[in-house]
Amino acid sequence: MIYQNSSRLQNVEKEFAQKLNVEGTESRPSDNKPTQPIEDQQEFQPIRPEMCVACQKPVYPMEKITADKLIFHKLCFVCKQCKKKLSIQNYTPFHGEFYCVFHSKQQFRKKGNSDEGFGNEAQRDREATSKQQLSAYSKSPVS
Repeated sequence: MIYQNSSRLQNVEKEFAQKLNVEGTESRPSDNKPTQPIEDQQEFQPIRPEMCVACQKPVYPMEKITADKLIFHKLCFVCKQCKKKLSIQNYTPFHGEFYCVFHSKQQFRKKGNSDEGFGNEAQRDREATSKQQLSAYSKSPVS
């Protein structure tokens, strides 16, 4: 009985395969467009993993933190001053660098403004420089 079922199963499989071949050729559109050669088709490009800005290693979704459109590992997202681990709730960005709340306040108190405290040119100095440049430009003769 097993032999009869297996031969019957083989016959059914053959009939099904024949139907697929016949139906497949009938249902295809008969347009005479040449197909593109394989060389012209774009190759499969695997998705490149996102890279951590700090360590330049791939970041997987479970360990990913995005701050100011930059991607970090949870362990790489640290304060520039004390290297304390930061989170989305307790960091302060400043000129592309990240600080903990304590050090951002400390730097602000040190000079009275955040620019000088972080070692950058003060806003008032930048404004004075730009005003001088504008006045020099406006006083220069037009040729």
